[in-house]
Amino acid sequence: MQDLRYRDSELVDELDAAPITAEDELGVLGELTTGRPEPSSHRRPNRHLLTRLMGGLGHVPEHEAPRPVAGWLGRATALLVGVLVIGTAFIASYVGALHQASPKAVPIGVTSDDIAAQALLRELPNSPLRTVVYPDLAGATTALAERSVYAVLDTDPVSDGLRLTLAGGAAPGVADLIQQTISPVATSAHIPLVVRDSYPPAPRDPRGLTPFYLVVGWLLGGYLAATALAVIVGTVPRNGLRLAMRLGAFVAFAFLLGLAGALLTGPGYGIWAQHFGTLWLTGTLVVFSAAVLTAALESWVGLVGTGLAMLVLFVVGNPGSGGVYPPEFLPGPYRGLHAWLPTGQATDLVRAVEYFAGRGARGPVAGLVAWSVLGLVAILAATFVLGRRHPRPLAIETAPRHPRPLAIETAPPQPAPPQAAPAATG
Repeated sequence: MQDLRYRDSELVDELDAAPITAEDELGVLGELTTGRPEPSSHRRPNRHLLTRLMGGLGHVPEHEAPRPVAGWLGRATALLVGVLVIGTAFIASYVGALHQASPKAVPIGVTSDDIAAQALLRELPNSPLRTVVYPDLAGATTALAERSVYAVLDTDPVSDGLRLTLAGGAAPGVADLIQQTISPVATSAHIPLVVRDSYPPAPRDPRGLTPFYLVVGWLLGGYLAATALAVIVGTVPRNGLRLAMRLGAFVAFAFLLGLAGALLTGPGYGIWAQHFGTLWLTGTLVVFSAAVLTAALESWVGLVGTGLAMLVLFVVGNPGSGGVYPPEFLPGPYRGLHAWLPTGQATDLVRAVEYFAGRGARGPVAGLVAWSVLGLVAILAATFVLGRRHPRPLAIETAPRHPRPLAIETAPPQPAPPQAAPAATG
């Protein structure tokens, strides 16, 4: 009788080794956007060098399993409609905020007892400036250092005229606007005007745009780091250990990218020669907050959270950050966003570090820390609420569909023993 033998099934515990993927959380969108290969039984072996190379680079071939055309079109349409919405919002936000930037109510400080300075400001016809009165010069100077005002106008005790103190590092364009607005009026009134810039931008950053573009690079790095991990290992950590590993990866990545930004703007391009360590820590905080915020949104709503993070950080955050144009140049809905969104907070923080010796940094730091804490709480809750909702079945190695029977070795026929000759009878 033939002896048919099969491989024993092996039970391999993969609950901890297989986190929930984006496909598990999003269904249609996850299946379309997550680079999870087909099971090995449905994949052709990588016999060719080019195929092996593309696989090593992260190339994912289209599913080889047969799919109806209608189903493919439905999945592709759902994904592209979402991308269309994000692209349209990007255009609408940037064009709407920046197409006709004009200054309105630009704050300039004066003291309550400086009659000459207040009188000159009242003479400005249709002025884009807004006068802010402080009880003494010390209060006005503090407001200038903390970027509550862009300039201070007071009486100059030396020239017996007026003195205009600017903070060009906050926004060089605004400093030029204030000077160009006040100087002609002072000249026509025959009032001597002394102009000085107490917080100028760096010589290699005359337009003051380096803080903004540095922050965009940091935020983009944190955003892409979180998204890459979500696509590769899943949107929700499987357990507390996996959460700690993910957060540890974010910290290491933020540390390195913050260092890269500080090196490029410092020794690399020679823009800033001081505050290297503080700028490095600033970059670490900015990158980490972006990564945690993105991961938190993705942990609850899957790859839809990737789009939401893009809306917060870039689509709305960039034009409302005050990086390209100061808040006073933006339309109403965007004027106050820089104080609430990470992009504006990070831009203000970099300016405070490099141009204002850390003055006014408390608010931006508190804002970025708050975003980081909210993200940590959200991803922690998602880990324990959603992390084990979709347990993955144990992998069981089954016998092949058409098992080949084992060859049965049969003994060769043995020759019959010779029979004894019959005894002779007499």
